[in-house]
Amino acid sequence: MKPRQLFLFVEGEGDKQAAPILLKRLLKERGAHDVLVVAPDPWMVGEFPLLRRSNFSEWRRHLNTAIRKYGMEACLLLIDGDSPPSGGETFCVKRAAQQLAAIAKERGAGDRFSASIVIANLEFESWLIAGASSLAGKTLSNGAGSFSKDLKLPTGDIELAPRDAKGFFDRALSCGYRPALHQASITELVDLDTIRQQDMRSFRRLENAIDEMIDAFRGNRHIVSPVSKP
Repeated sequence: MKPRQLFLFVEGEGDKQAAPILLKRLLKERGAHDVLVVAPDPWMVGEFPLLRRSNFSEWRRHLNTAIRKYGMEACLLLIDGDSPPSGGETFCVKRAAQQLAAIAKERGAGDRFSASIVIANLEFESWLIAGASSLAGKTLSNGAGSFSKDLKLPTGDIELAPRDAKGFFDRALSCGYRPALHQASITELVDLDTIRQQDMRSFRRLENAIDEMIDAFRGNRHIVSPVSKP
């Protein structure tokens, strides 16, 4: 059977370059390229507040276009979890992911195509920070800069701090940090097992989402994830 293409919806330019690298590494680890491959050219869809605007009309529009134009069979939405409070409510990763998944289900996810929602907590770069010790003393593959030999993992919960994950890399890289130029190279370089050692809930969620989709396609079925539980 021909492998399904995993269509990526991402937040910004840095994610557009880095997310396919991370997903390809995870699929390669699992030997799943006979089932699932990463589609080229991820779509940038912006932050959660933009997707939520006008009762999630933007998210519906992106899904509808991908289905109509490309016959999408599988998609993964990957955005950051650093959205500000809204309507007096603190942003909740779980609630936001369930809301986005519900819209995907409304458009046919689980029946006509598969969809998984993953929200990095707090940023994609937070996952990379979790692998900081594996980056110490190394040079980026594009030669743009290098990391100090004494680069260390910050103390505390990496999913909560440092709050400005991009600022962490701006200080850690000899050339400063620009997501569009450096995020992909760091994603190539970081050791995934070092990230896993930090037991980050949102990174586990990413890996579980990939495993769920692989299992579903091996069983010739579709999924939508996460689902709201009564």
